[in-house]
Amino acid sequence: MTIQQCFSLGHRLRRILLAALASAVLAMINTPFSTSMSRSPSIPSDRAFAQTLDPASGSGTTLTYTPGSSVKVQQIIGDCDWAAMAVDGSCKPTASRTISNANVAANDIGDSFEQNGKLVFMFGVTRSNDPSQPWSTSSLPLVDYHQHDPIATTTATDGDAPLGLNFFLTSPPGAAVPTPYLVEPSYLDGTKLPMGADDVPHAGLVFNGKTYILINTGADLSLSNPHQNSYSVLATWDGTASPTSFTALRTISKLPGGHFAITALHDLTPAESGGSDTMQGILTFGLGDTKASDIYLAFDFGIANAPALAGDPAYDSGGATKYFTGLANGQPNWSSNESFLVKKGLPPIGSVQITSTSRGSLTAAVKGH
Repeated sequence: MTIQQCFSLGHRLRRILLAALASAVLAMINTPFSTSMSRSPSIPSDRAFAQTLDPASGSGTTLTYTPGSSVKVQQIIGDCDWAAMAVDGSCKPTASRTISNANVAANDIGDSFEQNGKLVFMFGVTRSNDPSQPWSTSSLPLVDYHQHDPIATTTATDGDAPLGLNFFLTSPPGAAVPTPYLVEPSYLDGTKLPMGADDVPHAGLVFNGKTYILINTGADLSLSNPHQNSYSVLATWDGTASPTSFTALRTISKLPGGHFAITALHDLTPAESGGSDTMQGILTFGLGDTKASDIYLAFDFGIANAPALAGDPAYDSGGATKYFTGLANGQPNWSSNESFLVKKGLPPIGSVQITSTSRGSLTAAVKGH
């Protein structure tokens, strides 16, 4: 866990050109992607690399460190900039002052997505202020959040400008001890989804006015591989901090053997897929075993931009999910069976952010071991 959160991801990401995956997906659609996947916790690297891969030959991998490629933009968690405080003991206030406003002093890596004009931040395991510690900048008490995960929003659109986070709270306005709202979905029968250490919300998407959250759960820290039995669960969120705001719907994928324990989401519209009425809905990029997985792709059909449908009913049930298995004569092949997915010969991946380039190819910033 790090007590310092900043926008710069260069210090913990390698960059890799996914030639095989790019050609496969672009044969299906012609669309920009912007989505991310991460597993929590992960230890940031202090170096940034440029990496290319020739999957056909299995060789040609080169790593090149770019001096100065990692630059701190700003710290968004805590009341004071920890780096500045370490130099001379002075407090350079952060824009969010998350200890004073939410009693959030530190948290693990999270994820973000857009919702109704705001950027939603879903954080990992979170720690409150602790006045007994030398780093403490507040008298707020130590509170055990039981490894749970808070959620916040911002209206900021410029990452270089001061970014203010507004955490959802369960405490009333002006409370002496602010209490952050913690993500804890329940199934319709009232059963709560486990949200302990290393169980984190890791992807979000708004489709036809309905907010979907994908959660990685099932971690067991007593095992040598805490994630060997992890699984991902689809949930919905009504955008509030009420006790019933998160509803767990179904399991997406399970380990061992699953390929979507960690996911990233993209809403695919007909305009993005070249006007195709059949290629619209929700794309899911997936990772399986921790830091030992390729990237996989699944598709759920849904009629985009139809708010009257309230989301994607097919995605809610998962009964018609299709899994990308490869290309035949330049056209994508799909299967209804997740186990038919094949490896693409990429190096082991722990997390990834996928974006498109102006030249129409897909690239991904990935974190391996």
